[in-house]
Amino acid sequence: MTKLTEEQIRLIAKISQEEMGENANLDQLRDVVQQVADHLESKGPLPQPTVGNPLVICISGDSLKNSQTLSEALKETGCRVSDRSEKIIGHYHTLIALLDNQNCTTGLDGLGQKLQDAGNRMGVRIMLLTEEVFRGRSNSI
Repeated sequence: MTKLTEEQIRLIAKISQEEMGENANLDQLRDVVQQVADHLESKGPLPQPTVGNPLVICISGDSLKNSQTLSEALKETGCRVSDRSEKIIGHYHTLIALLDNQNCTTGLDGLGQKLQDAGNRMGVRIMLLTEEVFRGRSNSI
């Protein structure tokens, strides 16, 4: 069974509420959190990422927009996607990508800013998380 931390649950609920707007209710938010937990459980245990490899989560109403936004943000950084997964969760397209930042020419702060800028331009909610999340110590940018 996959156990989400309270912080992870709050983050999922916050993003869901932002995306659903004023129409969001507690039952819908619980449903989305449960869907995420079920999805993670169906994938089995998460592999431990190589130290220093960030995880990017893109959420929007369009899977192509997620891919385009991530590609645009990474094209000049030297970072590349080493693994990715896409899933529709609660009417939203979600892209989760593990980055290989061995050849990245920018630090996490710079990468986070490029992702945020691209997300703002394209209307995609983007989060950059470090491997600390997998160890229970959240460090999102």
